[in-house]
Amino acid sequence: MKQSLVVKAPLVDTHAHIFRRDLPFIAGAPNPFERDYTAEDYVRELDTAGVSYGVIAAASFLGSYHDYTLAALARHRRLRATVIVGPDAPQADLREMNQAGVVGIRLATGNMASPPDLRSPDYRRLLGIVAELDWHVHVYGRRDHLPPMLDALDSAGVKTVVDHFGARDNEAGLESESFKAILRAMRKGRTWVKLSGPYLSEELDHRAMAARLLSEAGPTRLLWASDWPFVKLNGKLTYCQTIEWLNDWVPNEAVRLQMGKNALELYRLPRAA
Repeated sequence: MKQSLVVKAPLVDTHAHIFRRDLPFIAGAPNPFERDYTAEDYVRELDTAGVSYGVIAAASFLGSYHDYTLAALARHRRLRATVIVGPDAPQADLREMNQAGVVGIRLATGNMASPPDLRSPDYRRLLGIVAELDWHVHVYGRRDHLPPMLDALDSAGVKTVVDHFGARDNEAGLESESFKAILRAMRKGRTWVKLSGPYLSEELDHRAMAARLLSEAGPTRLLWASDWPFVKLNGKLTYCQTIEWLNDWVPNEAVRLQMGKNALELYRLPRAA
């Protein structure tokens, strides 16, 4: 690996997935993977690239199954995680997961015809617990889902993290309603955006999107993530390539350092790397 990547490696990778092919995938979810992707595999990627900490993002194809993730957190204290739960999740269970290193819930709505009603009594209860635990809501949805979801989450007073530039496709560009909704939410001070997953929207100019996010919301609203093991590509990408992308999107090293500090605080990681 090039020495420059070690020097410029981010402090925190805020999004990766771990799973085995024999885990309980939700009904109808494809399982085309050529191998397992374990926590130990992920930690080796972090070490090779010089990244200090990592965050396990709840995989939508595993639904609310998170035993494998909790076991990984117990083995690797440098990791944090988000989980997928229903709006009726017991408060005691969420408190227990908080002690284990879970720092948020994930709402993945890309395959839903409409987003969940986050203003319903059940979701208001869940979001109240999320706010009390100082967790965040990790959002990944269709571009038409994002504006109402972001408005509802802001009304609930929770921290929000938007995946992959907020772009699931090649139409969610700088002038789209979803991107404008993201900028509005970021300016309110409780929303962050992950610079990650450019292969999910290949026709967009991600460097221009990063510059717009930075100019409108400042460096304290940005995070970086690898999206390892690149599920849509079945692992066919190198981890260090994702760091090269970050260095291209955000040439200013001071901004990249601030992004790492953002992640240390949001994901409740030790200050000393």
